Amino acid sequence: MFEPWRMLTVMFTHSTGFIFHILFNLYALWLFGRNLEQAIGRGAFAVLYVFAGIGGSLGVMMWAYFDPQSLVYPTVGASGAIFGVLAATLVTMRAARVNVTSLAVLIAINFAFGLIPGAQISWQAHLGGMVVGAAAMWVILATRGVRRRKQRVAGLVALGAVLVLASGAYFVVAPAANLVA
Repeated sequence: MFEPWRMLTVMFTHSTGFIFHILFNLYALWLFGRNLEQAIGRGAFAVLYVFAGIGGSLGVMMWAYFDPQSLVYPTVGASGAIFGVLAATLVTMRAARVNVTSLAVLIAINFAFGLIPGAQISWQAHLGGMVVGAAAMWVILATRGVRRRKQRVAGLVALGAVLVLASGAYFVVAPAANLVA
């Protein structure tokens, strides 16, 4: 059964199975999040973080259409939102024409951890968070300035609407319907 509030609450929970994963998330949020928040403001950062977290949830949900058995495994954690912050930082640095090689390598290495069999790390959440975090940051950067505030709000509302519509796909065609009992 689809419980939409879990797409949000999952960002504030975590598995206690691997403490270093939690510590990396906290460190990454402290290291990259505070600089990004200073650059774009608290409100925009909060929207970006929540959207990226929902993007992480959507990444897991959409993967279930390709692999319905993945619904059997619970997924928790803030990693989707954290990877969204990392991707947003990458987009910001790239827009400022700063060398992004070291950050891109850091993201790639941490993404690869999720591909290791038995790691119990959701690469789907990481990918979904990265895509949505980068998209949200693109909207924020493309609509910089006081005069473009209405465009920024409209762009973020449109991105939010896309996230809601993608989430609503579960109400129309649930991937669990594909499971054979």
